[in-house]
Amino acid sequence: MPKGIYDRLQSKSRGQRTAKSRARISAGNKNKPKTTLHRKHMSCARLKKYSPIRLMLNGYAVLRFLNGNVLAHRAAWVYYHGPIPEKHVIHHVNEDKLDNSVENLELMTRNEHTKLHAILFHQQFQYSSTHH
Repeated sequence: MPKGIYDRLQSKSRGQRTAKSRARISAGNKNKPKTTLHRKHMSCARLKKYSPIRLMLNGYAVLRFLNGNVLAHRAAWVYYHGPIPEKHVIHHVNEDKLDNSVENLELMTRNEHTKLHAILFHQQFQYSSTHH
């Protein structure tokens, strides 16, 4: 047994600690989970930090690669159909931003996409104003 540990065992009875040793122990345990709930929270945070897939606040899934992030629906389109032409976007046919299946993705120009969403918004607005 190293001399330092032996000396500490001999000099203090079990359960007695100095303020210095308490401070050292609490500093060493700063990132260790204290309760089951804390342990779950820390493991979720760790998963979020290192996960290759993230969910953005606007509802889109993002894939993390070494050279940067890519929107999941754009990556799916490139995987199945090849490169996305310039000034084109990928539209979710059923409006579910997390449904990146091949049949739900449609290639459109930005102009077409803007017009489509203007029409959809207008229809939704008319429906909600007539049904209140």
